[in-house]
Amino acid sequence: MQHDRGKRDYGQPPSDAAEQIAALIGAGMQRIEIAARLGVSRESVSRVLKGQSPTPDVARKIEALYRACLRPRNVAGPPLNGKLGNWP
Repeated sequence: MQHDRGKRDYGQPPSDAAEQIAALIGAGMQRIEIAARLGVSRESVSRVLKGQSPTPDVARKIEALYRACLRPRNVAGPPLNGKLGNWP
């Protein structure tokens, strides 16, 4: 299976926990930070990256962390009902 990492749609998380962790690492997070946020050891993160399946609870935490850190951001923000602050 070929991956096109440059065009990944971050609105839908990868189905594999290892891919989600790899994406977090690719975004600049360190394994120790990922482990701390998940409440697991750094070694547990490494085992998932090597292909070991996480427990269902850890898998849910990985997906939640992935979504929290890599979901698309609304840069423009919501409409301001025609008001632009102090701008004329």
